[in-house]
Amino acid sequence: MSAKRLWAFGFLFAGASCVRTSFGVSPPDASAPATSPWRGEPRRLSEEFTLSVAQDVRRVHDGGYVAVWADSFDGFTVRLSATSLDPNGAEIRVARTPETGLDSVAPVWAIGGNGQIVGLTSGANNPKVLVYAPGAGWTESSLNGYPFTPVSSERTLGQPTTTVSPLGIVTIYWTEPASASKTISTDDAGEVDKDAGAEDAGADDAGLPAGLWSVTVAPDGTVGPPEPVWLGDVVIVTVTSSASETTLAAWSTPGGDVLARRKLDGGWGTSDVIVGDASAAPQFFPYVNDPGDALVLFLFPGDIDPNTVNLYSVRSHDGGWSTVEPLPTNTGRYEDKVVPQLQVGISPTLAGAIDPQGSAHLVWLVDAGSATRLVAAHAAPGAEWTDDGFLDEPVSYIGSRYPRVDTNSAGTAIVTWESPGRIQARRFTNDAGWGATWQIDAGPFAAPAVAIDEGGRAVITYGRALQTWIVAVP
Repeated sequence: MSAKRLWAFGFLFAGASCVRTSFGVSPPDASAPATSPWRGEPRRLSEEFTLSVAQDVRRVHDGGYVAVWADSFDGFTVRLSATSLDPNGAEIRVARTPETGLDSVAPVWAIGGNGQIVGLTSGANNPKVLVYAPGAGWTESSLNGYPFTPVSSERTLGQPTTTVSPLGIVTIYWTEPASASKTISTDDAGEVDKDAGAEDAGADDAGLPAGLWSVTVAPDGTVGPPEPVWLGDVVIVTVTSSASETTLAAWSTPGGDVLARRKLDGGWGTSDVIVGDASAAPQFFPYVNDPGDALVLFLFPGDIDPNTVNLYSVRSHDGGWSTVEPLPTNTGRYEDKVVPQLQVGISPTLAGAIDPQGSAHLVWLVDAGSATRLVAAHAAPGAEWTDDGFLDEPVSYIGSRYPRVDTNSAGTAIVTWESPGRIQARRFTNDAGWGATWQIDAGPFAAPAVAIDEGGRAVITYGRALQTWIVAVP
């Protein structure tokens, strides 16, 4: 799962009430507990009189789910909350950080495969790490400025992001600017030359060299030394992880290259250039599965209209990387019509997923003239993308927004999105393709998130009337 960045309440929508509608889900399972959301009835997770700003959900190794959301009482201080759900969807516990737990309006979070959640603030000189463990609640660790040498009183982490392993080990990633004074030797491939003393870099140096850096925080709060992932000037960086230990880091350079590096059980692999010498720096969105197969989506400025972008992908299976692929390859009818990404991770115009077998799903928004439309494509490992066409119904205003997709090892996928005044969802199977559209809820909404289990059931979280809600799709 990718890390989430919250930008000053980008999810908030006006409106304090909504109209409850019928739900297009299957009949409830009579054997499910009375508190189970598998009955298809949305229910509120967040407290009353709070302003929810974002939410996410993920399936974990025990077959259950963990959901996280951020809210605020005063509009300035952000607080994280989490709840665990057992495999039947019954809520185990809700745990909330103190209202003063996050002193930044832009916290970052990630969800691990065993249900741990890590929240990271980028407060000047004193970043905080907050870790949630199912059944144990939240614990806090202050980094006290280490290993981030303060440059000034306004020193913050550069593009901070984080992951958490099934063992509860938190890894924090950030970028150091080109103005850093210390140098570390690298080999011809740009990898750190350990024999040149790179391991001696620390917080008491004049500064770390420019590049992408990481540091680990153990479950007991012990902070390890800073370690470089890549040395050199970094423009944009995104780090994501699978439910296990697999991590994929992708970053771009001032010269237009986009590089990627995977961390498996044996440690970091090589840094590979997956897009070289791009004429304009693209936005990119990486996804990775447990075996290490990867999908990276790119948005390049449009060739015809500079206000639009073109969508491409690079995939990896069994270690190698494909060439850059236009999407979809068999029609090209959406080229130059992808809706530009406005805020990465906040109002997404595209989403992807890659299952444990290496099959990939992609959903994205296109400019259909009067409104935006939702389009899908899927691909087996090594095969070309199959254009699935439009998933939504045409409307005369606004159009679809905020798509998210998740997939399981059987290749079943669930996509959810907001259509004007509605949260909707559809299921994909290899045998039947995309099924009918379900209406999940109605009202003023914020972006939904979805997680699917091995049986094809899914949990969807979303914002409704400034609150966080959850519903299950049998």
